[in-house]
Amino acid sequence: DRDKRPTRIANALRARLIDAARKTYSDEHLGDKQFFALYFGASWCPPCGRFAPEFVKFMKDFQPKHPELQVVFLNEDKQVADMLRDMTQENMPWPAVGPDNLPTCLPITVYESGSIPQLVIVDRFGKVLADNCDDKGNFGDPLETMRQLPKLLEPHPTTRP
Repeated sequence: DRDKRPTRIANALRARLIDAARKTYSDEHLGDKQFFALYFGASWCPPCGRFAPEFVKFMKDFQPKHPELQVVFLNEDKQVADMLRDMTQENMPWPAVGPDNLPTCLPITVYESGSIPQLVIVDRFGKVLADNCDDKGNFGDPLETMRQLPKLLEPHPTTRP
């Protein structure tokens, strides 16, 4: 049964997540999450500086209504201190994989396009549901990917005979 298989994404993230205070992030329900919003960004990136406040504002309203969703910041700064400062300044309430752990997070880095900001929405098994960077290297607006979240997470109606 597919729904009983362990979540590939949560398992890849579990030991690598930290919060804005650099404390290990622990969520006993991480394995229960059905969707993951993977935000690749960095403090030195001007487009990230424009995207992050909009994303934080949207998610502060959206995420509490969707416990099946976990947001993760995948940081591409050179120093963890820069990432922590960025998370604090932007009031990011979600955990991050720091630049020191990102290269070892292979099941997650496969989604990285090399262009930031990048927002990738995946299901618990890693299937890409939305991404502002396509497989041909075309870079789109991460706000458009963000705006797809309500439709992607709406419950699928049950068909009854």
